[in-house]
Amino acid sequence: MKIYFTLVLIAVLFSNCKEDEFVPPLFGVKLVSIAAEYQGKDGTIYFDYDTAGLLTQVEERFDGDRLEYIYAVNRLQKILTYDLQGEIKNMDSVAYSANEQVEKLYRFYKDENDQLTKLYTYEYLYNNRGEISRLNYYYGPPGEITQYITFDWENGNITRAKEFNKNDHLLFETVLNYDHKRNFKRNNPYFLFDPLNTTENNEVKTEVTDHTGLYDSACHPCTLVYEYNSSGYPIRYNDHFITYE
Repeated sequence: MKIYFTLVLIAVLFSNCKEDEFVPPLFGVKLVSIAAEYQGKDGTIYFDYDTAGLLTQVEERFDGDRLEYIYAVNRLQKILTYDLQGEIKNMDSVAYSANEQVEKLYRFYKDENDQLTKLYTYEYLYNNRGEISRLNYYYGPPGEITQYITFDWENGNITRAKEFNKNDHLLFETVLNYDHKRNFKRNNPYFLFDPLNTTENNEVKTEVTDHTGLYDSACHPCTLVYEYNSSGYPIRYNDHFITYE
């Protein structure tokens, strides 16, 4: 789970509840792994649970990096990123609000003294339905806002996302369309930090408008094609392969 704003909105296309209310994952099934290929590089996500079915750890491997997600009663505590030598490259930690929603994610990188220093902060704001309505991005200690994204919702899905710079100039605008099946990522703690993974249904088509004129999206529009098993759960979308317990 790497939150990179525009990359979240574009790259993904190729490809809360209190603890006593949460039954992970949804629909009585458990995700075991998600394997993917992106630009010729392989990556796999592995999910581990305790005997009660609660998520305890997720391991993500992609292009030489290994990310380890540590959970306690389905709440993410920290994310550790290791290099090829097994040394920690960076660490994320999470702050939650009183009603158990993700409030902030802090990203620490090693400085020239080999010490972890806070460099990025992601701040989550919600509407009155508990949906993420805005994601603010701060850089450096104590940090100033660099960019932010706003999200428009309809029937449990994000219909439009707009990315702005710190001067409120519109950079990118994304329009999203969905199928009519339940999103297999919804309410799984691993996916909670990307608003696009918290929607009711699965994203099938997305069109990005670049207001900067600096980039050219690889597809106009971008589409995701799903293959479902007999229980109605997706087992493949584009180059992603999903397995369940």
